[in-house]
Amino acid sequence: MSHLTVVKTKMMALKWIKKALKDLGFTVQEGKLEVVDYYHKAAKVELKATGNNCPHPIGFAKKGKAYEIVADWYEMPFSQTNFTDRLTQRYAYHAARETLQEHGFSLVLEEKQGQAIHLRVAGPGGYCG
Repeated sequence: MSHLTVVKTKMMALKWIKKALKDLGFTVQEGKLEVVDYYHKAAKVELKATGNNCPHPIGFAKKGKAYEIVADWYEMPFSQTNFTDRLTQRYAYHAARETLQEHGFSLVLEEKQGQAIHLRVAGPGGYCG
């Protein structure tokens, strides 16, 4: 029996996954690694997140163009859905910020409204809203 669950994502850039995990308070290791579940069943991963009061590490394995989350959610201090939602938001935040900067935009204002993050940017021609 295994507690390991695989969650498909649309996250393709490991650099933004690492930044998002660090934002959420995790320590990140990269390389040829394994995550182990409650029953000591192992799965190979390329990225492993530990800490944040989690009894088991959370892994990331590349499947096609995107990464899958591989984890044992038993005794975790948060749900799989809550973790995935928060990680996806932080991933999108870093992806947007870096992509905008690469295209010559600069951040004018960043606002949090509830769970939403609003970015106001200015391009080479001025304010964009």
